[in-house]
Amino acid sequence: MREQKSTLAYAGVSLGQFRNSALSQDFLTQLDAGFQRVRSAGIKVILRFHYNVGSDLGDAPLARIKEHISQLVPLFQRNADVISVVQAGFIGAWGEWHASTNNLDMPVARAAVLDAWLQALPADRAIQVRTPMYKAEYLINDTPLSDSQAFSGTVAARIAHHNDCFLSSEDDEGTYAAPVSKWQDYVRQDGRFLPVGGETCRVNLPRINCSVATAELEKLHWSFLNTLHHPGVIAEWRSQGCFEEMEKRLGYRIQLLEASWSSSVRSGEMLRATLKLQNKGYAAMYNPRPVYLVLQNASSRYVLDTDIDPRRWAAGAVITKDLEIRINADVSPGSYDVYLWLPDPDVRLRTRAQYAVRLANTNVWQSDTGMNLLSGQGTRLTINP
Repeated sequence: MREQKSTLAYAGVSLGQFRNSALSQDFLTQLDAGFQRVRSAGIKVILRFHYNVGSDLGDAPLARIKEHISQLVPLFQRNADVISVVQAGFIGAWGEWHASTNNLDMPVARAAVLDAWLQALPADRAIQVRTPMYKAEYLINDTPLSDSQAFSGTVAARIAHHNDCFLSSEDDEGTYAAPVSKWQDYVRQDGRFLPVGGETCRVNLPRINCSVATAELEKLHWSFLNTLHHPGVIAEWRSQGCFEEMEKRLGYRIQLLEASWSSSVRSGEMLRATLKLQNKGYAAMYNPRPVYLVLQNASSRYVLDTDIDPRRWAAGAVITKDLEIRINADVSPGSYDVYLWLPDPDVRLRTRAQYAVRLANTNVWQSDTGMNLLSGQGTRLTINP
């Protein structure tokens, strides 16, 4: 995946051999090793569990599903650093919550799976459901997520959306109930803060045309899209010339517009700096991430926390941040380059450049450290004694 310049992969995990039994220790060990391969490769996964790959095969009884999720909890907790988002899965064909052979196409069963997921995952990870109506059903409320609810760790702030028949019909093969506009708007508003993604499932002209596809990806704040399904749709987008734009704009795309700071400051005093950025992506970040200014020269390196939450950098927005950060008295006098660093928050990934955010600018990315050089075209910062 890394060689293909992809940072996110769909991981569909088949539990078909365990429809009638607990998960074996050997299977759990293999799955743990799979997460380690993901970590070694420098990517993250969209995780879904299923018992079949077609509606002619069976899923498992609800009690078995709950048992399996309980067994998987230690793996989820141990490997949350490389889990970008999970899809609810387990029920029905492909884990897409339809065609259940155990009569699980019901609110009670769907709620039980969501209950188990919400308990199993860290509070800052989201669970995607197959239609927005399923979220509204679970919450007994069809009001989209508000600004104040976002990133709160509440149930509403953790249930997101995946669409596995994007543009395949006027209602995306039942993804949206009538009226379609209501449920699309529900996803649009949720998508400001939660991950929206999925795949296409058939060629459906003219709805898959670039003008329609790019507009919907932008409107609904898509973060990821499977490039393997449907191959005919992907080929059409390549032919029409919008595929490259989609690659660039899916998820967030942060461009530095301006950066300035005091030319000099004394140790123990306040550094005043201004950052002006624009998110040119379709979506914002949906998992937590710190934002640091880093001062570095040949002998010293200091990391300054900005207390910025980049998940609030909305799609399309120009973000201006005026910062005041105290320079500790122990900072050595000298001249420093200034960097913007958005590493992964997990200690295992924090120092790995593959997991840091790269700005959409030329001549700023430092591939060895994962930092973005701000002082390359401007003034270095002088720390005076």
